[in-house]
Amino acid sequence: MNGLKNEITLAIFDRCVNRSKDGKAIDCKLGFWGVASGSKERTESEALHYWMQYFRDGEYNHLLPTPIQ
Repeated sequence: MNGLKNEITLAIFDRCVNRSKDGKAIDCKLGFWGVASGSKERTESEALHYWMQYFRDGEYNHLLPTPIQ
């Protein structure tokens, strides 16, 4: 991804998830998935993977200000 697209994607991701205080657990706000691991980096990577699958299917559109086509 280019820089701006990556920033926008991460901003949308942040609106759709809840993180633990230590960053080692991330859960979907809709309860579809949750990940936890021993490192923040691995947790973030796995969470982005799961989130992207549901995001592409439009599952998070109602959490966003305008639907994404």
